[in-house]
Amino acid sequence: MKIAGFAHASGTGWGFVEGGNIIRAGDGVQLLAALADRPLMRAARAAAGVSISLDTVRLLAPIPNPPQFIGVGMNYRAHAAEAGMDIPTSPVTFPFHNSAIIGPDASIEIPAISEKIDWEVELAIVIGSGEETFH
Repeated sequence: MKIAGFAHASGTGWGFVEGGNIIRAGDGVQLLAALADRPLMRAARAAAGVSISLDTVRLLAPIPNPPQFIGVGMNYRAHAAEAGMDIPTSPVTFPFHNSAIIGPDASIEIPAISEKIDWEVELAIVIGSGEETFH
């Protein structure tokens, strides 16, 4: 199951991505809370409304304002070698600011004061049994 935030001519919203469409869901906060609760997620999908073509929306950041956003650095050998650093004996963590979160295809704004920039990729995965579908 894919869930996305989106902007459309009818406004912004959240929905379930199915095929080439987003099925508009209710409140994004409630939808995110339902991720850990299968009955709530089934109810959210059942209550989802209008189908909107993905071609007519702009996808937004999946979670635009998380309460915490923590990165883990030097978490694989090649990265440590590339940086010329020893492999750490314990996790190296660092905070991200919410203003660093953007959606797919959004422009990256680099402050004029910046002398050097780097890139980062984050991945979130929800693991389930795979036995249940929410259609």
